[in-house]
Amino acid sequence: MVSDGYLYKLSTSLAIIAQVAVSAYAVGIYFDIEDNIVVVCQNDVTAQSDVFYVYDTGLEFLSIIGDFYTGLLSEWGVDGSHEARGNVVFWKGVVPRVSSTTTTRTVTGTVKSVAVMPGETEDEVWVGVLRNGGQDMMIEKMTPRAFATQADCFDVDCGVRYDGDPTTTITGLDHLEGQTVAILGDGAVFPTQTVSGGSVTLTEAVSKASVGLPYTYVLAPMRLDVTSQGTSQGSIKKIAELAISFQDTLNAMYGTTEDDLVAIEWREEEALGSPPALFTGTKVETLDSNYSIEDPIMISGSDPLPCCVRGIVARAQKTGR
Repeated sequence: MVSDGYLYKLSTSLAIIAQVAVSAYAVGIYFDIEDNIVVVCQNDVTAQSDVFYVYDTGLEFLSIIGDFYTGLLSEWGVDGSHEARGNVVFWKGVVPRVSSTTTTRTVTGTVKSVAVMPGETEDEVWVGVLRNGGQDMMIEKMTPRAFATQADCFDVDCGVRYDGDPTTTITGLDHLEGQTVAILGDGAVFPTQTVSGGSVTLTEAVSKASVGLPYTYVLAPMRLDVTSQGTSQGSIKKIAELAISFQDTLNAMYGTTEDDLVAIEWREEEALGSPPALFTGTKVETLDSNYSIEDPIMISGSDPLPCCVRGIVARAQKTGR
């Protein structure tokens, strides 16, 4: 990992094996096709392009690549043309993760470093995150995007997973002591709790659980403009209805801003006492919006459940030109 101007080599127990000073602009790493470590450095005000430093696994410096497209892509045998640039295997820029149930958001962590390495089924994304007011550096691994069942969903930050005999106590949360955590147990959302003594106690026994910091996802698409016998660009219009295509989604809400989100009815034919199942299909919902040029649309949620929006079809009423 990279953090605060150093490249660290860690053991499986996250102990520091070796470290070497690198550029203060280092923001992430990637392993190239020869398993060398490529340190990604954002450009400063004097640089024309990002800079990439290559080290072997023993942290010995090998080379420097001053320009991404003419250097690194050429080294990997990839055409540096405009068309090829869509398949970039790493990125620059880090932003805080935020948790929110209102438009006022609380920062729960600041991403300091990103690393991507090959995994068994997909690339593994690892991040170094400052949490607890910047006192602790957490090394966190993003979970795979695919999951076997609803009970296996893991949509929390800095969390733990339980899979075993039915229990009401989830332990291993010492790193989140005093923090409010979201809980998914056997596919059902439990009320948030505050971690005490490194654990939380549930009202019902579960065999599978994911517990961690909650976060709010927000989808706010660009203004919808259509061209049919003219254009709606600049027109005053009202979106009266949305047809939203979801895949494996539950508890997402919709509206025009974060302050007026409306719940969607997700329960269908599930047995009484069981959670609604993840939904794949189209939900047709009435949108309480006003006539405007911008016609905002928002889809958001805060529960520890997945959301995948495949498409949005808006039925609009236009006035004026």
